[in-house]
Amino acid sequence: MRIMYVVLIMVSLNKSFAEDSLALSLQRVYQSYTTISSKKDISHLVSLDQELRHLMDRSWEDLKQAVDSGVYREEYLAIGISVGHYSGALQYSGKLLKEAHNLNPMSAFRSYTLYSTVNCDAEDCRIPDIDSGKTYVKEFPNGPYIYEVYVILSYFYADLSNKISWLTEGGGTFTHDCYDRFITSEPLIKQLTCAQEAELFYHQLAVDEFSAKHGLKKIRVSMKQGKSNVWHYCGD
Repeated sequence: MRIMYVVLIMVSLNKSFAEDSLALSLQRVYQSYTTISSKKDISHLVSLDQELRHLMDRSWEDLKQAVDSGVYREEYLAIGISVGHYSGALQYSGKLLKEAHNLNPMSAFRSYTLYSTVNCDAEDCRIPDIDSGKTYVKEFPNGPYIYEVYVILSYFYADLSNKISWLTEGGGTFTHDCYDRFITSEPLIKQLTCAQEAELFYHQLAVDEFSAKHGLKKIRVSMKQGKSNVWHYCGD
């Protein structure tokens, strides 16, 4: 009983320390951002963006839970930090990377900033920009966000496969209208096959990239083709 009590205290202290560390780091990033607000520097924005992404990921790893909103301040909206509507946890929108890309889309940091045109971080964004994703893959096959882009493309085509599968069955009351513009006049079966092949293609690239990044042997992952109840984007 005493051992369990000590363990609980240690867990509580570690959680408190992690939250305090996060609060201080967020405040420091915010202050650093406001000092360059009048004359923004792309390299500085990219650096701060990287730090915010790391903070969100590290907090999840340290606390083993979503980032608590207790450290949130309304002023953090300026750096893209907000509280999720449903989760109640802190989230980062990628705002600083978008700002950097808007300053100069062709800067020396394009391998970073181009990702801001692909990802769908904003709450009002329903679907990623697939054309930008394919541009990223073409320009930066070894870029810092290549794994994330592979995953995004794989998820997109998984969803598109779902959409087409439903259409082949008559559709019913099913919507997910975000994908309508990707449906062509070709036979649905042919489109379904192409979407499934693209899903598997980008999924395997993501698996290979993950293996390489973590120094692992090639891991074999099989995917079940066909309609799924799991959707990644375009919530109705």
